[in-house]
Amino acid sequence: KKMRVKFTGPAAATGYPYSLTLYFNNVQFTAGSPNIGGAQRVGFDLQFMAQRALAIPTGFPTGYTKALTVELINQRTTVAMS
Repeated sequence: KKMRVKFTGPAAATGYPYSLTLYFNNVQFTAGSPNIGGAQRVGFDLQFMAQRALAIPTGFPTGYTKALTVELINQRTTVAMS
């Protein structure tokens, strides 16, 4: 299976948007169990192995063939002072 996990929001207490995307090209789930912690939504813990794909999965960007590719986008237009 392929899996993409994406986090978006303002960068570190600013109004500048960013995104962090994790691309897993070839995932094999090995275990899973409910994580019951109280009277709210029940989470589910999943364990998996990520492996390199022989071909880029449909819908993934060109060149993303590693077991895990991290894409970080920061849309701030200025450069931090050194």
